[in-house]
Amino acid sequence: MPSTLSRTQAGVALASLSLLSLTACSLLTPSNKMEHPLVDRQEERYYELTEKIQNQEAKIAKLTAQIEAFGAQKPALPSTLTKAKLTALPAAKKMNPELNVGDADPLAPLQENTVASSKHEDMHFYFEGLRLLEEQKFDLALASFRDFLKSNPVHVYADRAQFQIAEAHFLNKDYGLVVVATNLMESRYPYSFKLPEALYKRAVSFANLGQSESAQKSLRDLLNRFPDSSTAKLATLKLAELGGQPSTAPPLLE
Repeated sequence: MPSTLSRTQAGVALASLSLLSLTACSLLTPSNKMEHPLVDRQEERYYELTEKIQNQEAKIAKLTAQIEAFGAQKPALPSTLTKAKLTALPAAKKMNPELNVGDADPLAPLQENTVASSKHEDMHFYFEGLRLLEEQKFDLALASFRDFLKSNPVHVYADRAQFQIAEAHFLNKDYGLVVVATNLMESRYPYSFKLPEALYKRAVSFANLGQSESAQKSLRDLLNRFPDSSTAKLATLKLAELGGQPSTAPPLLE
């Protein structure tokens, strides 16, 4: 009897062990999703992030291609290193051997490609030149305006700096150099709003040099091109003073 009971207990123990083994295996199988929600959620999140990264990489590649295409089409600014054609110097060169070569080295017209920048470092030389000009320190003012133009040949204030060079010569009664500076201004900045005044200063300089015909020609040119400018009245009066008549006389401004 005891022997039969031992065999029965051994069978029950073996059956229990087999059931535990099957239960453990079922827990380790990947198909049991309900009992491993954390593992499945992490795997799902991994694939979501992978897809997002791939989409971002595609967008970056597209933007890079657009940037490269834009860079290939961007127009280049005119090079300031291009060798400019030198114009013949008038009699002013003979009158003043110390004429700065910078005044006689015109660049191609730059007015259409000006850059509007008002950073302090860009404008320092220009405002310094105005201050020196007001103090009648003409040589220092000229140096400051030339430094500005050297660093900023296509700046929106470049035409004004060139005009101030002519103005400094005019106030210093270097009339030959006024002719040089205004010729350069007309060549470089043909659309400058300061051009009518520059042409008037050139005409007065010609007159002071005793070149009445050149002065009258400059005044007629001013009146023909800028009849509505604020300088037209002065030009008409100066032309009459020199004994000339405008080709198409505009009414005097009130």
